[in-house]
Amino acid sequence: MIIELSSNDRISSSDRIATYGDGCFTTMCVTNNKIELLNAHIARLKEGCARLNIDFTNWHSLQGKLEQFGLIHENQVVKAVISRGYGGRGYDTAGVTSPHCYLSVSDMPKHYAELSRQGLTLGLSTIQLAKQPLLAGIKHLNRLEQVLIKHEMRNMQVDDVIVCDTDSHVIECSAANLFWRKGTQWFTPNLDNCGVSGVMRNHIVNVMGKSKVPLAISNHPLQSLLDCDEAFISNSLMKIIKVKTFVIDGQKLMLDSTQSVFSDWFSTNQHEVVLNE
Repeated sequence: MIIELSSNDRISSSDRIATYGDGCFTTMCVTNNKIELLNAHIARLKEGCARLNIDFTNWHSLQGKLEQFGLIHENQVVKAVISRGYGGRGYDTAGVTSPHCYLSVSDMPKHYAELSRQGLTLGLSTIQLAKQPLLAGIKHLNRLEQVLIKHEMRNMQVDDVIVCDTDSHVIECSAANLFWRKGTQWFTPNLDNCGVSGVMRNHIVNVMGKSKVPLAISNHPLQSLLDCDEAFISNSLMKIIKVKTFVIDGQKLMLDSTQSVFSDWFSTNQHEVVLNE
């Protein structure tokens, strides 16, 4: 079942996403009357459901509904949340009703446009991500680590934070993926054990591959990122925003904005490379 939520609607407390976060979601941007990278978002939802053993089957109807949303919600954000359903005793999934999908619409975050023009400042979170390969990569609804990270950021004079895992490997930011360059070599973290494999991240990886840009997807300590010549963060709403400053232990490290080679190229061509899958 597909349920369109209005601003006044409430999800029932008997839904398992209310008690256990038992589901997955994706957040999409509408541009030129199309949901950007729609096929990739559907694929991400399918992967999440498969990993969580949620037997959602209405994919054709969901795709059609999302295409309709793209026609009427220009320059807005569409969110799709798939729930396992109602019921079950405790954590047990026996007796749970059929899964369903909630669709909602919201405004585009206003601060992304300014950050895109000016670049952003990254701090470092003291909160480390737990390693759990069974959940790594997917955008499941249990996001308490991110809630704690955002709460910590309230007392930091930064735009976002670098988040590492319990082995002190760089993983991501609070709600975005990370890329950085040293010389001609690009890097992005390995997300096999934790973190979210974002739709935009995967799109950028594909763009770099087609453009023969050398990219290493691997584990790296913080210093590897701090020694970079260029860095940016990405998600489906912001696309790419370049990093201008790191603030670590009270010390500021400025990046040379004239070295933002890939960021500038992608920003110039983003409508072409994002909308034409």
